[in-house]
Amino acid sequence: MPHPDAIPHPLPRSCPCCLNSDVDLIHRHAMAPILGASLHAGYDVVACCRCGGVFASPLPPQTAFDHHYAEQSKYEETTRLGDPSPVDQQRFAAISMELAQAIQNTSLRLLDVGCAIGGLLWALKQRGFTNLSGLDPSPACAAYAQAMTGASLHVGSLLEPLPGGPFDVVTAIGVLEHLRDLDVAILGLAAVLATGGLLYVEVPDLLGFPASTEAPFQEFSTEHVTFFTEHSLDALMGRFGFEKAFGGAVQRSHSGGSRMQVLALGYHKALAPPPLIERDLEGPEAAKEYVRVSLVRDRPLQSLLSALATGDESFAVWGAGTLSCRLMAAPAMAKAPIAAFVDSNPHLQGQSLGGRLIHPPAWLRGFPGPIFVASLGHGPAIESAIRADLALPNRVILPPV
Repeated sequence: MPHPDAIPHPLPRSCPCCLNSDVDLIHRHAMAPILGASLHAGYDVVACCRCGGVFASPLPPQTAFDHHYAEQSKYEETTRLGDPSPVDQQRFAAISMELAQAIQNTSLRLLDVGCAIGGLLWALKQRGFTNLSGLDPSPACAAYAQAMTGASLHVGSLLEPLPGGPFDVVTAIGVLEHLRDLDVAILGLAAVLATGGLLYVEVPDLLGFPASTEAPFQEFSTEHVTFFTEHSLDALMGRFGFEKAFGGAVQRSHSGGSRMQVLALGYHKALAPPPLIERDLEGPEAAKEYVRVSLVRDRPLQSLLSALATGDESFAVWGAGTLSCRLMAAPAMAKAPIAAFVDSNPHLQGQSLGGRLIHPPAWLRGFPGPIFVASLGHGPAIESAIRADLALPNRVILPPV
């Protein structure tokens, strides 16, 4: 078992939008770490006292994030190294259509940063884009994306100089919210873009968090560390001379059949002086409301877990993701009769969470007790896999919706 010091040491973080270091605490978000795999053991959700930007702090250095995404990519799971899921295909088709309408020139040089297994590159190719490149920190993902799309693929991170260029269009879908050091990243994006080029980004919209149907507090995930509103994203991009060209809040299909509100925005590299941005008042209030809503929605789940934790029957937990890490940070769950965790992610198998080993799902074939499914959106699909794929009669406990 790796020593607890394997978890990177967290460091204070200045506001990513304005670099101010004075903050107000919104929520203390505790998470039990998976030793040898987790980036951290939780963080504070804070709001900048100057501009109102909402973000996570303290956090380990950006190099730890880069190593994590290179070595722990969830897209390297055997179940994900394949065609994008129908939900992802629908999402990428919508993004590619929006880009085609905004650009109207499919021969422009385009780089997709954080391309994973190439789902967006494939959708763009179907729209007629002919000059495509991709970048991802995972060698396995980059190799798969290149084989699937024929695009020019590179392995690397935004902490390094980006290859190729200048590009006419750069896309960063679900990238910026994962980064600790956004200044380095956006400087890199600006450097690889031609003057007047288009940067298209998509991030979760903090203003949509209170209406989320994901598990309580799920939007404060292990890997999402900056919580953007359109206001705060404009402020960040404006510091680097980017001017908003189009876009706004949209609804995207998400796993488990839910819908997620995201910001899908295009910015021109104009090298204009940064605009004067007034303080974001909506972001901190949305974060506080999300905490309030999550606490209310969490009560039935906590009641269920309290009954399991104080019972005599040993149970297994399917899933070692954000929800399990949050739940295991509670003292009651740390003492619960959990026999083991199971997870399909091979990077997690063999590690431990709360002192219990994480096994592949096949481990359950030798376990007679109940199985608690630590997933809200994927619960029915996991129960189906337990019955159909593993052919198990065990009692399955789904979290309350």
